[in-house]
Amino acid sequence: MTNARGLTEAALLTGLSVVLYLGANFIPLLGLGLIFLSPVPLVILEMRHDLKMGLVSLIVGSLLAMLVSGPVSALSYALGFALMALALGRIIELKTNAIEIIGWGSLVSLACKLSLAVIMFYVTGINPMNLDLPSVQKALDMIGGLPGITVSPEMRAQFEQMLKIVPLIVPAIFIMAAVMDCLICYWVSGKVIKRLSHIELPKLPPFTDWRFPPSVLWAFAACIICSMLGARYPQLAFLTRASLNVTLLVQYLFILQGLSFVAWWLESKNIRGFGRNAILVLAFFMPLLSQLVTYAGMFDMCFNFRDRFGRRR
Repeated sequence: MTNARGLTEAALLTGLSVVLYLGANFIPLLGLGLIFLSPVPLVILEMRHDLKMGLVSLIVGSLLAMLVSGPVSALSYALGFALMALALGRIIELKTNAIEIIGWGSLVSLACKLSLAVIMFYVTGINPMNLDLPSVQKALDMIGGLPGITVSPEMRAQFEQMLKIVPLIVPAIFIMAAVMDCLICYWVSGKVIKRLSHIELPKLPPFTDWRFPPSVLWAFAACIICSMLGARYPQLAFLTRASLNVTLLVQYLFILQGLSFVAWWLESKNIRGFGRNAILVLAFFMPLLSQLVTYAGMFDMCFNFRDRFGRRR
């Protein structure tokens, strides 16, 4: 690839990344999808060129974001997405195992998001650990005043209670967001790279084979003990908050393992494709089914149902 061609491709990929990032701010319905796609061009750029070109792209992209949407937006672009994307592209070049790539990429993503949160706190004074409840209550009043929308006292109380819990679980939210961000970026980048360069990235295990170690159950038991100690002894109150975050992460591992088990069982009954995926989505979002899936994941971790039942087929 000639130097001029490389520079042109780098410029196009940088511009596409910035457009996707800024588009998320101006297109409400598609914003979430665009924000997850914005790092992908930079992953491809780093893989097709080098880290030096990637860093130049990061600087140029940040300047473009600042010109269009201001310095806060530029900082969010650089630390929240661009740096993670370049690091993920580099990790893909160095590692051959998909789980290792996702693990290291998630750590980089988490470090970038934490750095962004700290810098934003010192720049804006907004602490992500604390929500402005009066402002939220005003927003609820405005929503309740819209035609055709009724916010019952029970719904309001439940929502406010949930908002009080959110600042306590910010660490868990950061971790889950970092892993999800990295997973989506890796998956989409793999699809694009395969089309552009006919290179296939290392594959994650099939979802039906996803399993987490039984030690997760011990972490869950430790959370229960820490929560009880924090409630009983005021000087150990920090254990309550720590256990709340770890419990949330562990519960999502239970749900993932449960969904993996359900996917395996459905495939064993020749239910595949759209039908299987629709059932998995319902099982994740419907509270009753989600609870059953969580229990299924816990028991599958403990007893390894897939090996037990699989031998009988």
